[in-house]
Amino acid sequence: ALAADRVLPRRLGNRSRCVLGGAVGTAASALLCLDISGWGLFLLGLGLGLFIPANNTAVMAAVPRRLSATAGGMVNMTRGIGTALGIAIVTLVLHSAGDGARIAFAALAAVAVVATATGLVARTPGEPST
Repeated sequence: ALAADRVLPRRLGNRSRCVLGGAVGTAASALLCLDISGWGLFLLGLGLGLFIPANNTAVMAAVPRRLSATAGGMVNMTRGIGTALGIAIVTLVLHSAGDGARIAFAALAAVAVVATATGLVARTPGEPST
């Protein structure tokens, strides 16, 4: 996430970074379903590093300035809830199913597809579509 501004072209806006990060996360989750865990985990971290900061920036850009403190609190709250639920659900799947890891990574891939799709259809004020 820290190096993304230096590595990616400047013309790549938040929406494009969300789509790219979501696509990389989807591919990484698919690799993890196939037990190619070394590269899958690396790519998953890369995809999340691209998606999360760009998504948060896009959300905050869509909120009127007078509501930015409230929106920032909501972003932090949803990140905490998402982390807690994600850990709980993945742990439940890993322990309850015989092939829990594949199921968990397949679910993660499905969520990554949804995240990528929202990046494709969402419009950030003032940002051109890709």
